[in-house]
Amino acid sequence: MALPSSLNRYLLLMAQEHLEFRLPEIKSLLSLFGGQFTSSQETYGKSPFWILSIPSEDIARNLMKRTVCAKSVFELWGHGKSPEELYSSLKNYPVEKMVPFLHSDSTYKIKILTFNKTLTQEEKVKRIDALEFLPFEGKVNLKKPQHIFSILEDYGLDPNCIPENPHNIYFGRWELRRQNSFYGSSHCGAAETNPTRNHEVVGSIPGLTQWVKDPAVAVSCGVG
Repeated sequence: MALPSSLNRYLLLMAQEHLEFRLPEIKSLLSLFGGQFTSSQETYGKSPFWILSIPSEDIARNLMKRTVCAKSVFELWGHGKSPEELYSSLKNYPVEKMVPFLHSDSTYKIKILTFNKTLTQEEKVKRIDALEFLPFEGKVNLKKPQHIFSILEDYGLDPNCIPENPHNIYFGRWELRRQNSFYGSSHCGAAETNPTRNHEVVGSIPGLTQWVKDPAVAVSCGVG
């Protein structure tokens, strides 16, 4: 089924814990706030990267205020299984959606986040330099930028068999880190209790029917 053109794509960076709660929680929050998965839910599995279609930035932020299973959300500008596919995807992203965040009066920085692999400094710089075709006109500010952009690379789930090249590469504008600070009883931590609470909230609305390495910020740098 084709996705409605009015929906924007967002990338969720999921926490790699309490995996059994992740899909039920996100399904519940999408039912509550609006939005949908971009592909079969079964394809997400244990991956920390989930692509969603969400009507607006406000809804994405509301989701992040309630979630425990997601760590961050990004407005997804491009995605590919190789650098070439990523660049092609970025070149097809509407320029009018980029301009408000890239104009000359803005400040920004670019981060690289890798899952299950550490890059050398040379590799990090090479990836950022390759984005020179994007229309960045603002100034780099590594300490307090107005806008943060991220390259995210997924090297799979097996720490004993790390591929040379990533399975998937994403580029997006960072929106929000998880804000939820709900604390459960002495018998349950927040990450155990709150997904259940989210399920119960949706259920009450009429008509609504291991070991992997956490992603780490590898570099902060600007283009230009």
